[in-house]
Amino acid sequence: MTHYGVYSKKQFEVVNHDNKHKYPYVYYKVVKTNNIVMITEVFHDANKKSLFDDAVYYGEVEYYGAFKEPQVFS
Repeated sequence: MTHYGVYSKKQFEVVNHDNKHKYPYVYYKVVKTNNIVMITEVFHDANKKSLFDDAVYYGEVEYYGAFKEPQVFS
């Protein structure tokens, strides 16, 4: 199944405002570029849109990992 990744700072802040998530930093690899990016939402339909107005669309992605702290990738 194909996954399409989206990141929204507003969504991240809403979802993690209470710090209850053990691994809030979720990363995926962008298929076209092989870049690792933080994702807040994944769709299975390329035409689906986020409800957050600051959403950045990365296109097709593959799961990379979830972490307790933010990660830096070069």
